[in-house]
Amino acid sequence: MPNDSVQQVLVKADAARALLTKQEVDLQGEINAIDDIEWDRPLTAEERSRRQQRRSAQTAVRAAKIELSFITLRALDQSPEVQRLINAFRSINQDLKQELDQLKNIAAYAETAAKVIDAMTEIAIDLAKVLAKV
Repeated sequence: MPNDSVQQVLVKADAARALLTKQEVDLQGEINAIDDIEWDRPLTAEERSRRQQRRSAQTAVRAAKIELSFITLRALDQSPEVQRLINAFRSINQDLKQELDQLKNIAAYAETAAKVIDAMTEIAIDLAKVLAKV
């Protein structure tokens, strides 16, 4: 599935999942058929063994479904669409970082300007006091 489109990955995964689900349902049907025998008589050793084999196979099918999920996720991660999204998010993050750095610089300039304005205000007040005494 490497480098398949998202749609291709999902179609393949759905097909594999459908096969596994059918196999799981078939196994459950066989288990149920064996269990139904117990209504009429005790199971033979061979029937118990066959039921246990079917249950083991069913467990393996369920494990395969879980593994399929992980494989599907890996394939989706490698898809061109997801790679483009990752690249776009990286670019957006870089742009946001640059914007943040610019805002930090503007904030620093504004802080300096505020200090200069405060100093000029104090000078103007002191100058007004001096002129008032004259």
